[in-house]
Amino acid sequence: MNKLLMLTFALSINFVLSGKSVKEALEDIRLISRLQNYCYNETGFTREKHELIRDARTYSSDINYFCYVGCYCTHVKDLWLTKRTLNYEAVAASVTRFLSVPVAYHVINQCTNISTNSLCATGKKIHDCFAERNVIITGSIGYFDGDEI
Repeated sequence: MNKLLMLTFALSINFVLSGKSVKEALEDIRLISRLQNYCYNETGFTREKHELIRDARTYSSDINYFCYVGCYCTHVKDLWLTKRTLNYEAVAASVTRFLSVPVAYHVINQCTNISTNSLCATGKKIHDCFAERNVIITGSIGYFDGDEI
C-alpha cells in the first residue's frame, strides 16, 4: 500500500512540474500564431479548413494540408534551401499544449529523422510519424482563439 501511495505521489509531482508557466505558454502562442499565419500564406491551406479538421479530429487528403504540416513543422536545413528538417521548437511548443512534456518530447524525438527536399512530402511523413504514435498533430499545430494555453 505504501508503495502505491508513493508512486501516486511521485506521478502527481511529475505531472505538476511538467507543465508550463503562463509566460512560457504566452511565448508559445506568439510563436505558434506567427508560424501558423506564415504557413497559411505559403501553402494555400486555410484557417477554415484547419478548424474543420481539428474539430472533426480527422485529417484531409488535400495536398495543401500536408504542405501546411511540412511548412509548420520544418525549417530549411542548409544554405542551398534543398533540405528541410524538423523545427523542434515549433513542434514542441504545439504538442506540449496537449501532452505532458516528457511524452511530447519522446514522440518528437522519434520523428526527428525526417528529412526530404519537398515541403509537402515532408509534411506527409511527419503526419504519418505522429499518427503511428497515436498523436493527431492536426489539432496541435496552430492556435485558435479559445484554445488551451
